[in-house]
Order: sequence, then C-alpha cells, then structure tokens
Amino acid sequence: MTPEKIQPLYSAFEDDLELEEELSGFVVSLAEDVDLIQDAETAGSLPDVGSRARLLAQRAERFGYRLLTEIASEVVLASDQDKPEVVQTHLRALTHVACRIRRGHRGAA
Repeated sequence: MTPEKIQPLYSAFEDDLELEEELSGFVVSLAEDVDLIQDAETAGSLPDVGSRARLLAQRAERFGYRLLTEIASEVVLASDQDKPEVVQTHLRALTHVACRIRRGHRGAA
C-alpha cells in the first residue's frame, strides 16, 4: 500500500502580485499558528482555542483560503459550545488543510 499523496491547496489570490509577500508570510506562519491552537487544546483551554482559531479564520479569509476559513470557523463553534471531542476532530482537519496549503504555496517548505 502506498501512502496517500497530499494534494496542494492554493489561495484564491495566489497570482495577485500585490499580496504575494503578505500571502507568503501567512503561509510561513501557518504551522506555528496551528501549533498554538493545538497547544491550547492540549492544555484544555477551549476559550484560547476558540480565540486563536477565530483569528486564523479571519486571516485565512483575507488571504483566499476558503476551506481553511470554514474549518477554523468550525473549531470556533465547537469551542464556544464546549465540545472538546468535536474540537479535536476539526483540529485534525485543520492540520491536514494547513499541510495542503504549505504544499501548494511556492516558497513555503
């Protein structure tokens, strides 16, 4: 059995030269942003998870990553509803999407 190849995910603004530098900065910081959300979840701080995911959703929307925006918003909702198991499920999806974004963005390793 061969491992599943991670399909790249691209920004709706990938070809916008005016956003290129900011977009690159967003993608480069994405792994750390996701790590901080996961750390908050591990610490059991759902309010912190929610606030960090809310910021990520806003930034993802600004930079044209609709799927990331949707999943981060689901994390916020689950956090607000105090549903840690649902938060965990959405965090797995968030981590996978972040990987796809990094794979799709030129200049991000």
